[in-house]
Amino acid sequence: MTRGRAARGAPAPAAPSPRTRPAPGARRSTIGDMLWSEPPDEPPEELRRAQAMLRRARTVLAVAVMIAMCVLTLRP
Repeated sequence: MTRGRAARGAPAPAAPSPRTRPAPGARRSTIGDMLWSEPPDEPPEELRRAQAMLRRARTVLAVAVMIAMCVLTLRP
């Protein structure tokens, strides 16, 4: 018995028609994707401010850790 192949003499399965299967890598489009009233994919102003604050905090924390490591290594 062969695995993954049709037995000899058995008809090969029919290939699906191009209408039923999208091309590889193609995005399926529906009528819901075509709405003009969709909001833009931008975060709200409050979220942008919070992200900017977290970026600044990350930078300050990284610099503080570097300075602390230098001070601790140079201390006798």
